[in-house]
Amino acid sequence: MSFEYGEDLLQFIWQYQLYEQKDLVTTNGQKIQIVNQGYLNQNSGPDFENATIKLNGVSFYGAVEIHIDSNSWKTHRHHKDKAYNNVVLHVCFSESAIAHREDGTEIPLLLLQHRINDSSLANYSGLMTSQSFIPCENQISKVKKLDVNNWLERLIVERLEDRSEKFSKYL
Repeated sequence: MSFEYGEDLLQFIWQYQLYEQKDLVTTNGQKIQIVNQGYLNQNSGPDFENATIKLNGVSFYGAVEIHIDSNSWKTHRHHKDKAYNNVVLHVCFSESAIAHREDGTEIPLLLLQHRINDSSLANYSGLMTSQSFIPCENQISKVKKLDVNNWLERLIVERLEDRSEKFSKYL
């Protein structure tokens, strides 16, 4: 299976942990526990900062870099960039190379290729290519009535709270 989407989708999947998280291991067999996936970096440098990852029970704090294929580490010249020396985990869809920091140490690699639900990718593709004014309009019928009622109830409560606050200020 190839990944026909951009790196931004993989970043989204990582940010919201939308992949199978059971029995995570690096490509070299280390057990992984994602304590905190980090925060998306909008500037230059690694994709996620301030992550906490446990490898074989040992905690590592640092950055996470996301690529479609692991060879992008070298293509993007991260191996020669000091800004990437604090990367504790390389997350990729596929693997064709091993990533190393500037000092030559290997970076643990987590592959997502078999951990992303194919139906989720198809759904994403459908939403992105939809010609509808509201891309998800055809999916409203799939939402459970209980979820719709809970959402409407919450909207009513929020509206009442807002009006009560405005009325209190008025008094």
